[in-house]
Amino acid sequence: MRIVQFVSYVSVDGAFGGPVAVAAAQAQELARQGHDVTLIAGWDGKASLVIPGVKVVLAPVQRMPRARFLGLRSRAVRAWIRRNAKRIDVLHIHSGRHILDLEVARAARLLGVPYFLQTHGMIAPRQQQITRILDRLLTAPAVRGARATFTLTDAEHLELAALFPGATLAPTRNGVAPVAVSDPPGRGRASEVLFIARLHPRKRVMAFAEMAALASVGHPWLNFVVIGPDEGDLGRLTEFIRAHPEVRLSYEGALPPGRAAERLTGAVAYVLPSRGEVFPMTVLEAISVDTPVVLTDDCGIAEDLRARGAALVSDGSPASLRDLLLSIVDTPGLRDRLVSAMRLALLDQYSISSVVGELVQHYERERSAQRPAVVWLTNAAPPYRLPVWEAFAERVDLEVWLLENDRRLQRDDNNRGDDWLVGESASTYRVRFLKSSVLRRGEARHYITASLPVRALRGKDAILIGGWDSPAYWSASLAARLAGVRRVGFYESHRLSQQHTSGAIAALRRLFFRSLDGVVVPGTAARDALDKEGIDTRKIEVGFNAVDVQGIRQATVRARDMLTDPGMNVGYRLLSVGQLIPRKNIAAVIDAISSPELRKATLTIVGVGDEESTLRARAAARGVADRVTFLGYVPAAGLPDVFAVHDVLVHAATEEVWGLVVNEALAAGLGVAVARSAGVAQSVDGMRGVRLTGTTSREISRTLVAMLPFSHESDPAILQHTPEAFSRTFERALLPAVEAAPHEDSPSR
Repeated sequence: MRIVQFVSYVSVDGAFGGPVAVAAAQAQELARQGHDVTLIAGWDGKASLVIPGVKVVLAPVQRMPRARFLGLRSRAVRAWIRRNAKRIDVLHIHSGRHILDLEVARAARLLGVPYFLQTHGMIAPRQQQITRILDRLLTAPAVRGARATFTLTDAEHLELAALFPGATLAPTRNGVAPVAVSDPPGRGRASEVLFIARLHPRKRVMAFAEMAALASVGHPWLNFVVIGPDEGDLGRLTEFIRAHPEVRLSYEGALPPGRAAERLTGAVAYVLPSRGEVFPMTVLEAISVDTPVVLTDDCGIAEDLRARGAALVSDGSPASLRDLLLSIVDTPGLRDRLVSAMRLALLDQYSISSVVGELVQHYERERSAQRPAVVWLTNAAPPYRLPVWEAFAERVDLEVWLLENDRRLQRDDNNRGDDWLVGESASTYRVRFLKSSVLRRGEARHYITASLPVRALRGKDAILIGGWDSPAYWSASLAARLAGVRRVGFYESHRLSQQHTSGAIAALRRLFFRSLDGVVVPGTAARDALDKEGIDTRKIEVGFNAVDVQGIRQATVRARDMLTDPGMNVGYRLLSVGQLIPRKNIAAVIDAISSPELRKATLTIVGVGDEESTLRARAAARGVADRVTFLGYVPAAGLPDVFAVHDVLVHAATEEVWGLVVNEALAAGLGVAVARSAGVAQSVDGMRGVRLTGTTSREISRTLVAMLPFSHESDPAILQHTPEAFSRTFERALLPAVEAAPHEDSPSR
């Protein structure tokens, strides 16, 4: 699932600490559980925030004068939401009555992005007239438009229910991940008592200071450290420190985001004397590192922690705080009992994994009313497959999992161009690169991955497995089966391109496809191959392998319209497109045009490969070097310009799974001479402009003589076989319960 967490403000002084800590913890755990997670936040321009496994987007904010967090706004945040709306399954907004939060919620409603709110106790009843106006205009629509608003305590739940009747409210908790505590860091922390919070009057740092003075009597070795950004009480604290030099009380300044747990490690205790706390994350962070906690009874989780024996709860007076602190210091065994109870509390109630598990249940219930979720696993992202994915992603939530990454693809001598690289290209589907190693054998690449986590497939409706001959595909099939996900294979070979029709490898292939819930094949030749292997044809969906035929047609016509040379209409311009390797059989095409009947023919060869020098020498030896042009590699976007100045494509491969260049050439209006050994041949046989041929030079020559001269097709039949039509084939196989619209591109099985 593609989940975006939003939090108002990340600053170098950690002033918006609690919601940032909660959002970061949730985002990291969601990523750990296999989701695609982005955290976007308003930004002071200075802070850094790194969360393992999470993409962090920090967007500059603008401030309204004297409005603090309430007046934050960000054009960059709103623009990011607009740009990425189609790629967001769930938006989780950590929201108060801040203008920026409410604007994000409004943008989500307008864009149709499902969102949840978590208010952290920041939307409490207020009597001010300005608050009532804000609630009426912005807060109420935000709360009521949310799929659910998460509340941390019973009191918050009741308050929001009274403020916004009819809103969907759901209880949740804050959580942390347990931390393996080793020896505490240095700096004498074994004597430290910490206060980590904003220096706001509600946080009551002065109660901490007075407690420090009381506790220092008889315990002069204790160090009391105040950490947090100033919000009004720093002056009073500084004056107190100057007036009590006998107390080892110091102010350390603000703490950067994400550093609280580290700083709490090894301290004597964490003391939080504040009033009106809803669900303080620093308390959980202290518990996660085995640091005992003293807090007040006016805290949303105080009673639960006290009942569990996991914290000491005070009435908030300096004397009460002192007594509880010193009991930790002086009472034998108390610290150990507290730590033991704290660990149990984390496992039972405050574990981030269980908290996020409950959030995901809410998310999934929301998504169940949305589009189906499909994973497409394959080795690489060929440019001809992208339009199919784009069309499919218009109807389903599509994730493409690739075994090949851009860096390795660039290093590999596979005759592929940069148009095969994924890079940072935007799309309506998400691309995920899987960690894999590769075994190379000639043209073949066999991929090995670590076992795919079952949790990465939970919540998906189906997976399309784009091969069978790599361990990675078997691993994916097993993970999908364990996750209860429908498994559909994609098989493109036919009897003439299969290297193994009997023996152990053929038996493994049969076992793999028999184990699946369905199979998609790109044409009748591949279906017949599976039929001969005993695969139940009732679970085979037959489509027609597709490229962007409409786009190629339009681009070729534009290029052709720009031609002015009348000599371009001689009708003897032949074209060969493919890797320069033996099975493409280009040598036989060169031999064919050396026949006397084709003395007026020219041949353009598009592609690169190890055979280039051999083919050049062959053209010279046959006396046709002046009629053969080697263009090298041409990216997919450049092919229409090449098609525009040619008449017939010759595709004479001795072995070819399909041959998509045949689709492309037919869309451009060219005639096609295609070998019967190509998978595409059976599917295009009978179309105007198509001639099937053998693979010897004599057979190719006879076929071309019969075709030439050739006039371009004005309405090629291939134009009905679009990427959208092919995507419908996959939809029928992957989501049989979803009624797909009937389409002419549905050959009988």
